[in-house]
Amino acid sequence: MSAPTEALIEQHLKTLKLPAMRRDYRQLARQAAADSRTFEDYLGKLLAHEVRCREASVSARRLREARFPDLKTLGQIDWEALQGVSKQQIIDWPPAASSSAPKTW
Repeated sequence: MSAPTEALIEQHLKTLKLPAMRRDYRQLARQAAADSRTFEDYLGKLLAHEVRCREASVSARRLREARFPDLKTLGQIDWEALQGVSKQQIIDWPPAASSSAPKTW
């Protein structure tokens, strides 16, 4: 790709506020070319990447803004103190999609 074309792509992605695409489009383009993917496959993968990055960013921002005192992990749970739920129930949540049980979440 020529330098002017690359600079133009960079500017458009910056203007459109697509940071993940701007950061990673070259790598994904090389990967698509190496795998002989179509343009549509490449574009779909690039857009999906942007969506995933935005979702992760929004989630991280919301956690920061919530100002929770501590981030807890399953390893920190006192399973003996929990009543009415077992460790296995938590680990297996959510139920498998093939389950006939209605989803309550």
